[in-house]
Amino acid sequence: MKKVSFLCCVKWCVLLCGLTSVFLWVFREDWAKKLVHWKHEIVSTLQHYWLGFKLLWADVRICSRLLLKLAGGKSLSRRERQQLTRTTADIFRLVPFAVFIIVPFMEFLLPVFLKLFPNMLPSTFQDKMKEQVWILVGIAILYNLFVGQCYA
Repeated sequence: MKKVSFLCCVKWCVLLCGLTSVFLWVFREDWAKKLVHWKHEIVSTLQHYWLGFKLLWADVRICSRLLLKLAGGKSLSRRERQQLTRTTADIFRLVPFAVFIIVPFMEFLLPVFLKLFPNMLPSTFQDKMKEQVWILVGIAILYNLFVGQCYA
């Protein structure tokens, strides 16, 4: 059996410590990128919700004027009636959404509940661009089906 010298053990320790520091440096750089990405995601999410609350507040102010108009005996146009209905529904949708904001760490369950109940968020909190993309995808699918039937 071969005896391992003290100098050989020191060399292996230095080598392992050097590799460990290299791995830690690589992981630290990777974590820095992840932290920057997470920070960007958190900031963009908070901006999205802030904008949603601002839009909801503007809708509530407009609808309060519509309610005063309605209480005064005047009739509402179709567009005003739709806005009043949409804003009232948004206020009722805000009640369960407020629970997610008020209860600590419950906002982590929000994506699960949004998957189960897609219309849970008020309309001012939904991305119009995502809806438009899905509408365009649906139109493209229908167009492809139509063209396929024409040439079949």
